[in-house]
Amino acid sequence: MAADFEKRTGVHLQIDFINSNEEVMRRLLAGERWDVWTPSGSVVQEAAAKGLLARLPASAIPNLGKIGRRFLNPAYDPELLYSAPFYWGTTGLGYDRRAFSEPPASWGYLFDPRLARPQSGKISLLNDPRDALGAALIYLGLPPNSTDAGELARARDLLEASEKNFAAIDSESYLDRLAAGRVVLAQGWSGDLARLAARAPHLAFTLPREGYLLWIDNLSILASSDAKEAAAELLNFLLEPAVAARLSNENRTAVTVAAALPLLDSEVRDGPSYQLPEGVPYHIVRGLGPARALVDRFWLDFTRPH
Repeated sequence: MAADFEKRTGVHLQIDFINSNEEVMRRLLAGERWDVWTPSGSVVQEAAAKGLLARLPASAIPNLGKIGRRFLNPAYDPELLYSAPFYWGTTGLGYDRRAFSEPPASWGYLFDPRLARPQSGKISLLNDPRDALGAALIYLGLPPNSTDAGELARARDLLEASEKNFAAIDSESYLDRLAAGRVVLAQGWSGDLARLAARAPHLAFTLPREGYLLWIDNLSILASSDAKEAAAELLNFLLEPAVAARLSNENRTAVTVAAALPLLDSEVRDGPSYQLPEGVPYHIVRGLGPARALVDRFWLDFTRPH
């Protein structure tokens, strides 16, 4: 795909993969410079407030009009001034079918001693405060975007009480652990787990019946960029339906471009990435502003050596 863009525009792309919004923010604030970033919705507002994001030149990105209505007017950037929703997905559970007689469609398989006991020590939790604390909050019947100290303390306590169940708290190699059988249940992201299940049919993905988190990754141009015109060309290119569909078919992560859906391979369109089960509540991950520090404090309470 990069080669196609380079051939069309003559612009060379250098792509870095960094699986942490927080790390990118730290590096940008320290003076590193990129042209385009794919921030999650939970950090767009903060990044814009810190002056890291440029306003999108809408006239240079006509394909913004191809974004599906479900993804327009997000709470973190209602007018899409700084971000274009592109990839989306859910946080659920990847599992080894051989270890479960039925899909483990409950967060209780992480937190309920009775349900978790058979696989205790072969479960992994994402090393991400919003996802891990969010799952605990949902299981407790509390809002996963909570900034209430009492509610966050209950979620932290639940994680601590369940810690013996976890073989790892890991966002980087959880797919390898699941594929190798070192864990049989892993909290993870739909696109990642859809790609893995496509290669290993004994693995599958499920969304807990108590509810789950829905996340959106965006396309943004950085304020420090010296190539904003080329950056806008790249955003417009990625939002073309044929390009978005090709990317989704290749990496099995869902895209926001409505006209891409008919172009998807059937196994991708009908697979885990695009499924939002009827009757199961989902919660969009929101930016928390200054209250994020409180969430991080409770996460540090849980993850620091005891």
